[in-house]
Amino acid sequence: MRPLMHTRKRVPENFIVIKEKDKVIKEQSQVAETFNEYFTNITKDLIVHKHTAFRDQAHVNRIPMASQRPMNSFGLQPTNHNVVKSVLDNVKPNKAQGHDLIPPRAVKASANSIAKPFSDLVNTIIAKSQVPDSWKHGQITAHHKKESVLDKKNFRPVTVLPAFAKVFEKIIHMQMTEHFESIFHDFMFAYREFHGCPAALLTLTEDWRAEFDKRNVIGAVAIDLSKAFDCLPHELLLEKLKFYGMSENSVALLRSYLSSRYQRVKLGQTFSTWMGVSAECQQSATGLLTWTTIV
Repeated sequence: MRPLMHTRKRVPENFIVIKEKDKVIKEQSQVAETFNEYFTNITKDLIVHKHTAFRDQAHVNRIPMASQRPMNSFGLQPTNHNVVKSVLDNVKPNKAQGHDLIPPRAVKASANSIAKPFSDLVNTIIAKSQVPDSWKHGQITAHHKKESVLDKKNFRPVTVLPAFAKVFEKIIHMQMTEHFESIFHDFMFAYREFHGCPAALLTLTEDWRAEFDKRNVIGAVAIDLSKAFDCLPHELLLEKLKFYGMSENSVALLRSYLSSRYQRVKLGQTFSTWMGVSAECQQSATGLLTWTTIV
């Protein structure tokens, strides 16, 4: 099994000590529980539990597609072993393994053998609109980002999902992208191929340069969406996906993907207990695409 394991030099886990209510906590199991409770409830007061239905929001009638009903319906389709094999071949082998302890390197190495059975599994999931519970369990590592290491607020959570969950997400993402690329505005940047930060900056600077040449005044509005992924109202997102033509079965699958998620914190070989996550849009392939639709 050694060739299938992580090949990079192992960096010793830091022994994390934090200060909570004037008490210094050194016991790693207690530190892990403190982090997990903090990461789980960090957006508790920010989450929008009630919202105006998407179809009733004032801006909907200004969306071009709103006047083009019935719009093209989109439903997730069965995949095949060739598509699955292509995705498996592109798995990054040096990524961390999830709570199931299956190394991405092993998943990539066994692509020829598992492509067919895994495609059958994915097709069953699509048909039943139900994502396996074990794929919705994320393992978190706490990464220090700034200032005092004693303050839990100065750490950010990095979630690792099982490798097979990521493969499934990529397959779904590929199908959704094909549908939504025809809907997204050309100047909607981020989380899209050829629409990254460099493309956004080039577009802005060139447009500004052209306006400056005409001696026009340039104005820009910058908004920082704090904890944006964690505060995404799931029902609002699902309503919007349905508005843009996604079928009931496909929306049901994404509802299953977004619901009943759990997380735990890993500190070295110490783990917290599992805790439910009330609202979170995973920062993975499918999660980023669904976030783009809400923006």
